[in-house]
Amino acid sequence: MTERSWVDGVEGAEVPIDDRGFNLADGAFETMRVKAGLPACFSLHRARLAAGLSCLGFDSPAKTAEKALLDALEWLRAIDWEACGVLRLTLTRGSGPRGYRALSGLPTRLVSRFVPGEIEPPLAPARMGIAPICYASQPFFHGAKLLARAEQVVATSWAHQQGYDDALMSSAEGRWVSAGSGNLFLRLGTRLMTPPVDDMGIAGTRRELILSTLATSAGYEVAVEPCTEEIARGADEAFLCNAVVGIRSIQSVADIGFASTAAAERLRPLIHDWNDCGATLR
Repeated sequence: MTERSWVDGVEGAEVPIDDRGFNLADGAFETMRVKAGLPACFSLHRARLAAGLSCLGFDSPAKTAEKALLDALEWLRAIDWEACGVLRLTLTRGSGPRGYRALSGLPTRLVSRFVPGEIEPPLAPARMGIAPICYASQPFFHGAKLLARAEQVVATSWAHQQGYDDALMSSAEGRWVSAGSGNLFLRLGTRLMTPPVDDMGIAGTRRELILSTLATSAGYEVAVEPCTEEIARGADEAFLCNAVVGIRSIQSVADIGFASTAAAERLRPLIHDWNDCGATLR
């Protein structure tokens, strides 16, 4: 199977020039790992998409989010019932006149892109630098995964230009928040900690899975607490997580090294929940 894309269910169609997602980043998106036609962590993706649409003032965000996810999966499964790969869906407010004002009653637009491929073996531990760009604080969005991702684009591009695998992104006050490509966890003994993302960054689905279920079942205490360079220097281990790679150990952040990969190895086989479909796929 080759890469496929759909715009409102039409394969290979294009997004019109007046789309508010294209012009104003007026929308939200989810990237899901799919195996044998089933999405991992469906309910977590559904909840986060609904939260993002609610922040943006979309009508019926919960129903709209679920329909978008199920529609995108239906289009994919119609092509290949056993599809394996990465499905990205983007939901925008659709076409509209110029200007920032979001008019009510506009039909949404759903853009889906599927890239086939089996889950790859674990990547080598990442070497990371501390990005020169900081996150802006915006508590209103509360970790939603919205289309505007300029901070990650700049930070990740800088990291690769500098020869790093990823970027460590921080607040203006120097608090560590996340990697450019995922959420951050530190291990101190038997305790896993991850920075809060209430006012910046993204509340990742795999972060939520670790916090709600996996950490405890693997024998770790868990805490959401501010992270600083001083705390990181005392950590035994660091790793990042996202929906595509699952878990990737971190070798170093600037001059801070992490020798252990124990927690990452323990959690990695569990990080994609294939049984959580949340609703019946049509």
